[in-house]
Amino acid sequence: MSIQERALVGGYNTFGNQGEANADVKKKYPIINPYTTDLNELNMLRLKASAPRKKFIEAIKKGQIEAPNDLARYVFLGEKGPNLTKMAFPPSPPADSMDYKEVKELLTPVYNRFIKNIQDETTDMPYEPYLKNAHDTYCDQEVFEAEVRALQVNYLIACCTGDVADNRFFQTTMNHKKVLLLKDSKGYHAYNNTVGTAGPDVSNWYAAGDVQDLNLEGLKELPCGVKCGILLVLTHPENLAPEDAMEESLNNKLENVFNKKLQRELSAYGIGKNRATVMQQIAVDANWKMAVDTFGESYHFEKLHATTLKDSFVCNRLVYRSFDDDRDGSPGNSSMVLGRFTMQLLADGDLPEGPENLLSHMIPTFVLAYNTVFFPQPNGVFMSQIWPMDGPGKCMTTLANMSTRLPADQERVVSGFGGILDIFATEDFKILPQMQANFQANKHAETIFGRHEPCLTYRHKLFAKLAELGRIEMRKTAKTPKKVAIASRL
Repeated sequence: MSIQERALVGGYNTFGNQGEANADVKKKYPIINPYTTDLNELNMLRLKASAPRKKFIEAIKKGQIEAPNDLARYVFLGEKGPNLTKMAFPPSPPADSMDYKEVKELLTPVYNRFIKNIQDETTDMPYEPYLKNAHDTYCDQEVFEAEVRALQVNYLIACCTGDVADNRFFQTTMNHKKVLLLKDSKGYHAYNNTVGTAGPDVSNWYAAGDVQDLNLEGLKELPCGVKCGILLVLTHPENLAPEDAMEESLNNKLENVFNKKLQRELSAYGIGKNRATVMQQIAVDANWKMAVDTFGESYHFEKLHATTLKDSFVCNRLVYRSFDDDRDGSPGNSSMVLGRFTMQLLADGDLPEGPENLLSHMIPTFVLAYNTVFFPQPNGVFMSQIWPMDGPGKCMTTLANMSTRLPADQERVVSGFGGILDIFATEDFKILPQMQANFQANKHAETIFGRHEPCLTYRHKLFAKLAELGRIEMRKTAKTPKKVAIASRL
């Protein structure tokens, strides 16, 4: 399938078969904030940019023009032509960066379950509806402060190890701190560079460069470690009780960010061999958990994503998996597996031999370490992080594409990434400020997570656990809860 055909049917995969960048171009990666960070401005920008494609698709659906090929005819009209199978299932060998034998072993049961859900016209529904007070969940100041404290004293995802390979440093903003990350002969390190003495510019949320250009004298090192090719950092060790700041306690925290089963799967994807190619922030006037919630189910695709994901994904079908804490069985990390439109063809038996690469047809979407959404793709990784800002009703989201190679044409990288932003800026995130305002104005407001939303039910039990952990930490350190200052722009 050509890049143009992939763009027509949409979806998350925007890398394409681009040539490798030369040494000079590689230094320009990652591309940071190629679009505005203002949600309203970004919404208008992407609506204008995507209008021709949407107009073209609408004309196909109305019969005003012929579908250009059998692929488009199936995706937009549901009609199967003689060339459909060939176009929908091009050669797609697994990326060399992953252990595909392990991936296939782990995901084949998930694939079979997904196919059965399609054939049975159902989806995973392990829980009864879950009712919560929406104002308390998304607007309450005490809950917000407890959550922020817990985020400060737990290991959170900073980047992939590939971002600090080849003597590069990576500086990002986590919990209002400028965190400088690098690797040397002794291992991986994280430093608090909020004051900016190391060299990189701290006026922006991100910086990168060569390690040899840094001045680390006087910087305080932060606890960090690597799991499954992911670099994790505990940003506020000063807020830990003395017994929790001991090496044994810190190691225990790090070891249990992901349970053993999840560590096996994440390791198989070869995450650490990827590095960021393009990153975009979007400021959202809504609670940070609400932004995470947008990655929670697939039945809203048909209505909210009517011009993006509805046609290119199997709507209201998913496979849900939970990865509980190995220590006590409490909520930990979770995954919803989404299916591209080709999963319907596979369920119909149009490719009897089955797919060459499962990841070309399924997207295992993970919510990891509280505030990070992550999913592997055939030739890269997508990651979104959501950070609380200066109150319960504001957050900063960061969307990033990552790859094992850096494309030569940066303009195409930015253009392709725009298709992802269409999903969030013009659809998902666009409605969140209205929801937040409604919950803020109505203290009696309730929200219900239905049977089709197992990931949200599980996740909000995790968020309740997070808030309680924050309260415990504040009591341990004998500090009176007070308003936690979070930067207005990360």
